[in-house]
Amino acid sequence: MNHYSTEAQIAMSNEEIPVMEDALKPVWDKIRLAAHLISQLREDKQNLMSRIDDLERQVATLRSEILTRDQEFKRLRSEHVQLVNANGQRSFTEEEKENIRSRIRELISKINSYL
Repeated sequence: MNHYSTEAQIAMSNEEIPVMEDALKPVWDKIRLAAHLISQLREDKQNLMSRIDDLERQVATLRSEILTRDQEFKRLRSEHVQLVNANGQRSFTEEEKENIRSRIRELISKINSYL
């Protein structure tokens, strides 16, 4: 008897398959869509992480350049103060002083452009 009831259940199941497929199709479509979206988001995340790494390296490089230029600016400013405080001694000509002032202005503008 058990054998017959199993066949009857199978026959009934075979009849219900198209109904079940129709009922599950929207669910499977949503699952496929969600899987595709998840895959796309993971790819986007990876691209963004790579871009973040690139930008962080650029920031580190720019900070290093700014520090170097800032040190050069401080050195030039110190030299300028020494020149101004040279007790009236004319160790540089007016042309040399103007060249130094020009160089200091250039460095200040470069530093400002990085800030």
